[in-house]
Amino acid sequence: MKKILFICCALMLLISCREKKKVVQQAPEAARAQAPPEIRSNMPTVAAMPDFENKGDTSNMRLHEDEWRQIEFVAMKQRPLADSIMAIISDIYAHHAQSDGQYTTFSKIYERDLPPLADMNYGRLLSFFGLNGMQVKNITIYNHPGQVVGGFGFSTNGLSFYGIRQDDRVSVFCIRSAESEDALKQALPLLSRLMKQERLLLADWRKMKIFDSKNVKSLLGV
Repeated sequence: MKKILFICCALMLLISCREKKKVVQQAPEAARAQAPPEIRSNMPTVAAMPDFENKGDTSNMRLHEDEWRQIEFVAMKQRPLADSIMAIISDIYAHHAQSDGQYTTFSKIYERDLPPLADMNYGRLLSFFGLNGMQVKNITIYNHPGQVVGGFGFSTNGLSFYGIRQDDRVSVFCIRSAESEDALKQALPLLSRLMKQERLLLADWRKMKIFDSKNVKSLLGV
């Protein structure tokens, strides 16, 4: 009887060991099956987020994170740096983009960190557009508390602009949107004059285009 009991116990132990071995062998397969999907972005490039302050106003210009500094003015002297950034973005499109026919996503994203504009005066900028301080609002970015420190935004001539200033010096200046294609077309001569006066380029990082005061009309292909 003892001999039979010993044989049964031995068989049960052997079966248990084999089952454990199967679990150990299958564990890596299970781990791979549960691995999180690859995180992809809908933008190949973004700019570093600005500083925020704990206050705001319902009248503030509101932006999405993805919009922040995607179409921005760049000092002409920064052209070599802007070109090198465009080369990086181009490489991301070439080697890290995936499209389903409707949307394009990216497995790599480049964070831009351009030097601030150095020679643009805030008062001179408002005067150029015929504005006063009462027509300017601050900026709120969705999913970020408060408002942008030193932020400003305004709409004129069918275009919306925004930026950052410190006292009278403008460090960031961007285009948010145009009311329509016709509004943009009408505003192109004004943009050209501003860019010539302030020695600026206009960079559209998403479309990998850089415009100067002479070819900015090609924004509309005209």
